[in-house]
Amino acid sequence: MSFYREFAQPAMLALARAGNRGCRVDTKLRAQLRAQAEISTDNTLGRIDRLVGRSVNPNSPKQVAELLYDDLKLPVQRKRGKGGQKGGVTTDEEAMKALRRLFPQHGELLSELLAFRGFSKEASRLGMELEEREGESYFVTSYNATGTVTGRISSSKPIVRKGGNLQNQTRGPSRRIFVAREGMRFMKADGS
Repeated sequence: MSFYREFAQPAMLALARAGNRGCRVDTKLRAQLRAQAEISTDNTLGRIDRLVGRSVNPNSPKQVAELLYDDLKLPVQRKRGKGGQKGGVTTDEEAMKALRRLFPQHGELLSELLAFRGFSKEASRLGMELEEREGESYFVTSYNATGTVTGRISSSKPIVRKGGNLQNQTRGPSRRIFVAREGMRFMKADGS
């Protein structure tokens, strides 16, 4: 009970305040970065289609699996199942990087598939819902003080309001869209 009163409850209150405030977003930079990601996605898709000789949806695991394992006859990559057993067929990032190392003759195509997925995710993340307040835009999330087994703080999309999961935001240039309030600074800290 003393841990709850002295540590957990104050942390939950602080996280609730931070979540309700949200994080201010530079909407002009956000629009610019999203447009760049969409252009990169389209350009990469064009290169993939030229390399393959037909239209392929790189976001479709089924279409990518058919391309890699049926058309190119590359060895099927499988997810690891429970207890170390092999699971289902996969076209995830790890599988494509392994295939790229093993089959450098298909390296350009595999690199383009990976790049497409990265640009596509970036464009999607930059399309997050924002909350408008007093002429400014805010990214709102719910912080969970007890959201992980390890005790780390997690975040999730608020149930009541629009917003998103702050942990889904990338580490790349798109982090620049988050702007500290006047007179404030962002700080990165390790819980340990």
